[in-house]
Parts: sequence; C-alpha cells; structure tokens
Amino acid sequence: MTALVCDLAYSYLDREGERLTVELSKQRLAPGQRRAPFMTERFADLVRFMAREDIGLVDLERGRYTPFGGVRSTISAGRFLKASIDALGLDYNDFGRDRKVEPVLELRGRKEPKVIEGAVVMRAPRLPLPDTPEVRRLTEEMTRINDWIWDADIQWVGEARVDVGHRHLKRIFNNGSLEQGGRLYGGFWQPISLEHRLDGILLEGERVVQLDFAQFGLRMAYAAVGSTPPPGDLYEISGLSGYRQEVKAIINALLCSEKVPTRFPQGTRGRIPRSRSFRMVYQAIARQHAPIVPLFGSGAACRTMYVESQVAVRALLRLQAEGIVALPVHDALLVAHIHHQTAKSAMEAASEEVTGYRCEVEVVGLPATDLPGLPKG
Repeated sequence: MTALVCDLAYSYLDREGERLTVELSKQRLAPGQRRAPFMTERFADLVRFMAREDIGLVDLERGRYTPFGGVRSTISAGRFLKASIDALGLDYNDFGRDRKVEPVLELRGRKEPKVIEGAVVMRAPRLPLPDTPEVRRLTEEMTRINDWIWDADIQWVGEARVDVGHRHLKRIFNNGSLEQGGRLYGGFWQPISLEHRLDGILLEGERVVQLDFAQFGLRMAYAAVGSTPPPGDLYEISGLSGYRQEVKAIINALLCSEKVPTRFPQGTRGRIPRSRSFRMVYQAIARQHAPIVPLFGSGAACRTMYVESQVAVRALLRLQAEGIVALPVHDALLVAHIHHQTAKSAMEAASEEVTGYRCEVEVVGLPATDLPGLPKG
C-alpha cells in the first residue's frame, strides 16, 4: 500500500491527469512474473479495495478484452488521496529515494511488434545482463557518475514545476548488444528544452551552458567509412536551404532505420512543401553525402550512439576528477558557465581518446561577460 500510494501521489504532482497502467491478473502477479517485490497475488485485491467508493484512495478504470487486443487497467489518485495531498501541501522534496535499488545499465533486444490497446506498436524487450568483467566495469563507471550527480548542488529556478531529485542515470543498450546504443537517460534536465535548461538550471549556484559536439553522429558515420566530411554545416543541403531541422531529422532516421524508407519517416517532413517528394529530398541528401549512403538503412546510428555514449562517459569521469559537476544530454553536457573552458577541453580530449579524432565542441548560452575578447565583470 505504501508503494502504491507513493506512486499515485507522485504521479498526481508530476503529471496531473495522466493515468498509470496496473496489472490486475493474478496469473501475471504469480512468482517469476512480478515486476516489483510488493506486487504479490494479493496486489489486485488491494487495488480493488483502495478503489472502493468509501475509501477513495484509487480511481480505477478496469481493462477489457477486444478483438484487437486487450486494454490495460489504469489507476490514478482517488478523490480522498487528492484532497489529502492538497491539504498537506506535498511537494517533490517529500519523497525519498533509494539509489541502491535502481539499475544503472539496461539491455534491450530488437524491437518487436506488440498490440497495446488495439494498436500495433514496436517495443524492445528487456534482456538480462551477462555477468562479465565488461558489465562490472560499466556498472562501476555509472555508479561513480550517479553518486557524484546525486550529491551535487543542482537547483531549478524556472517557472515550471520540476523535480530536481530525478537525477539517477542509466545507460540503455540496444539490439541485444553492449556495443549499440548506450546513451545515458533518466535526468530531469533531459526532456526540458535547451532554452529552459539555460534559464532554469543552476549548478553550484551558477548559470549553465551547454557544450555540444558539432554534428557528432554524422561525423562518426564518415569516420566509420574512412572518409572525411565536407566542410561547413553538414545539415545544410543544396536545394533544401531553410529546412535544416527537417534534414537533420531525416538523416538521423536514415542512419537509424534497418532499411531505406520510401516515404518521409514519421515526424520528419515538417515545413518541407508537399510539392517535394521524399525521393527528391533523399536524392539531394545522397548527392551531398555520397560516401555514407551505404550506411543508410543499415541501423548504423546505434553503433555511432555507442561511440557517442563512450565519449560522454569519459568526459564525465574527467570532469568528476576535476571536481566539476556536469549533466549529460546524449552528445552534450551542461556545466556551470565558469567551467566551460575546462569542460570543452575535457570533451575534446575524451573524443580523441575514444575515436582517434579531436572533435570540435560548441558552447551554447555563454553569458556575454564570458565571451572571448570581452572584458570581465
């Protein structure tokens, strides 16, 4: 009951109106099938009891079977629980966390089609991690990083309600391989827009900047085929001027996909006019990036993401040794602006150590007084 009430209360604060899926099948709650220690065969009875009208702790919408697949049962905070949360003035700081029980590594298989609430979605099953020296090394690295970030002075001064305690990171590997994917997920700062990160996050009382590798994934694709990328912005394509964001999304989709698409990947058309077919756009990209065309439709992005994640981990460990707190956003890091030069050097050194190339790092959000050539103060 404690675990359930905590989940419902936290969800009410974090995502008011969003419902949680819940398992009520005693078959699914049998030993060997449980997702958490407290979810025994009695769990379904507990949920139904808490959902009684005279109890009011849980609002339950029962699942049902349809010809197209089952619809899951969902729950949210009931009327009495909502009233209690409001009356007590609960906030994120009222919730404790046990960092020792949260995993720092996750291995996922290849995505498979699955019917959820009548719709077919692609889901990657979670796989057991092998007991190897490599897994133990990766675990030790991530534990060190998490312990450092856990105790760091991180504040949020933005307008939105944000839980700064949500800072436990884990590396997620893909396609059943510890050499694909590996990006770091789980920080509260990651889904926040760049503008709001720069305005709302303080590290050790200082405003932050974001340090990005310039088009890292695309440059690693060129490195994979032993070629040198053309000069300038790699996402500026002749004939597609003004559509940089769309071009970037399409190229990333081409490198992620297991086969070359024949139409615009979902969410990539953007502002590109209907008069331009995907074939026309693809041909323009292929002409400009001919050396890496063999990687399109090969799933190469998961391999370049692994390299990117290795560089990010090396850079984080370097900065930790310098006593500098850094927050990862895939191929970028957030640091206090006063440390941007040290962080830039650490990231460039880490890229050379992992890839053999010293990749250029751009600094975004630097205060005017910290810009080169300007007087301080």
